[in-house]
Order: sequence, then structure tokens, then C-alpha cells
Amino acid sequence: MALPPSKNPQCWQAPLFAHIARTSHPTTTLSSFSAARILRDNLQAHGFHIQKQTGYANKRDMITATYRPTIPIIDPTPLPAWCTPPTPPKNRASPSSAQA
Repeated sequence: MALPPSKNPQCWQAPLFAHIARTSHPTTTLSSFSAARILRDNLQAHGFHIQKQTGYANKRDMITATYRPTIPIIDPTPLPAWCTPPTPPKNRASPSSAQA
């Protein structure tokens, strides 16, 4: 995520974390340069085990998280347009078939 919660709070809401949880599996890990409370609380509420780590360079703290769901997360709320991941490109013909 490119911007910290203090700079882009509208993106750091429950629908984003529900999407992260839906696309995770029990061994998914993540790390964040941000250790903001909104990030820690939302990740934890969506099934992640949070560990605060010593930051690097001039950063005091950062977090790492492991997905450990206790209940399935079902949240039909769509992500806002500015948080929606890009759509992957459709399959194109392979270069070998284009030369034939």
C-alpha cells in the first residue's frame, strides 16, 4: 500500500482488509512499514496475527502479520474505485502461435 493511513484514510477501511483476508490463505504473511493503529486493528479484526517489529533506518516500528483465520470473512462491500486492484489482462496468443 503506497500511502500511510494518515495520508489516505479513506482507503484504509474494513472493505480493503476484508479483500486482503478473502484473497489470503492460512500461510499468507505480510509486512508494513506503517505500524499505525488503524492498520493493526483492521488486520487483526480480519484474521491476522500481528507482531510489532523494530523498524529499519529511521523508522521506530513496523509490523509483520500472518493470516490465521478463526471464522470465514464474508464482506460483500465493494472496494472504493481508488482501492480496487487492476484487472489482469486477458490471455493473449502466445508468441509461438503468432509466428505460425
